[in-house]
Amino acid sequence: MTLQALTDYARSSRSDVDLKITVDTGREKKELKINAENAEVLQMVAIPSGDLASLRAEGRGDAVVQVVKRYNLPAPPKQEAGDFVINVDYNTSEVAVNDIVKVLVDVQFTPSMPVQAEMVVLDISVPTGFAPMTATIDQAVKKAGKIQRYDIAGRKVIFYVVNMAAGEKMTFSFDIKAQFPVRAEGTASQAYSYYNPDLRGETMTGGIVAR
Repeated sequence: MTLQALTDYARSSRSDVDLKITVDTGREKKELKINAENAEVLQMVAIPSGDLASLRAEGRGDAVVQVVKRYNLPAPPKQEAGDFVINVDYNTSEVAVNDIVKVLVDVQFTPSMPVQAEMVVLDISVPTGFAPMTATIDQAVKKAGKIQRYDIAGRKVIFYVVNMAAGEKMTFSFDIKAQFPVRAEGTASQAYSYYNPDLRGETMTGGIVAR
């Protein structure tokens, strides 16, 4: 089932939902109510580490439950700068469903030696719950001039840039649309030379919330 079909189904069914969801960890119980007034609102319950939880639904309608596990890791060792400096950012960190978010892309070719990257691939990730707007991508390609073409593959927009020289910088933007309520984690994007993948750089965006 496609993401669009799921979205259409959710919109058509939200007016016919009246549920009480009970989350029971054995030590405590929490109740969530879902009805037509809050069907599109994300509700969260924190479960302590090591606890087993059971869910019970009473009433009518359907609800989507997502389980997210969070844990801490030691900070990774500091890496040396790559051959590309790439930054991907959003013009906001919180939106409503159907709102438009601007994705800002900034990339510079910074090799340690004076070489050309020839064809450069910009692999820009789109956060979960958002869809790229192709009309704005077409505008970005036309305005940038050096972008030969682009592909949309899953939650990625892949741009193919014609020959970047050492020190050359490119900045452009395109829009994505929030399709359903979600708390999306940061995503990784990268830039690399198509013919010499060892020339590369990576970045991580911040998270974004759609309510």
